[in-house]
Amino acid sequence: MARQHKLNILMDDREKKPWGEAAFGADVKIVKTRLKTGDYTIEGMDKLFVVERKRNWQELYMNSVGKYRESFIRMLRRLREFPFAFMIIEDSFDTLFTFRTWSGLSIDRGLLLNMVVNIQLEYGVQVMTVGKAPRCYPIVGAIFRKAIDFNFNGRLYDGSQP
Repeated sequence: MARQHKLNILMDDREKKPWGEAAFGADVKIVKTRLKTGDYTIEGMDKLFVVERKRNWQELYMNSVGKYRESFIRMLRRLREFPFAFMIIEDSFDTLFTFRTWSGLSIDRGLLLNMVVNIQLEYGVQVMTVGKAPRCYPIVGAIFRKAIDFNFNGRLYDGSQP
């Protein structure tokens, strides 16, 4: 008899190296779909909760200063509309301070740190560094479980109630 899943995790179908079901814990099913904003959400909570995933500091840096900057800023503006928006960076702060270049590209660490603070303060997005997969899975799973817990206990607000 097939195991029944309790929860659908919606994953953007453009995700190149997706997190597997192991990242979210037991009894989940990942459903690929086109998300307008973010990379992951929870079915039924897709107007309340979203996760934007960055695989490393380099991806965040290239998004924030490179040719994709305008698209990145539009995405941040959309994230601001979610009561609970997270940007998860699959890297550590140690990495930010130990490398000198990425593929020969010198980076401005101060600019990158300012971007992280700006994302949190101006756009209201919680930025978390969680380490590389699969070491990050317990943190990712905890974020999703807490969002579900808040939702089922009536603590997430969708704007429809006074």
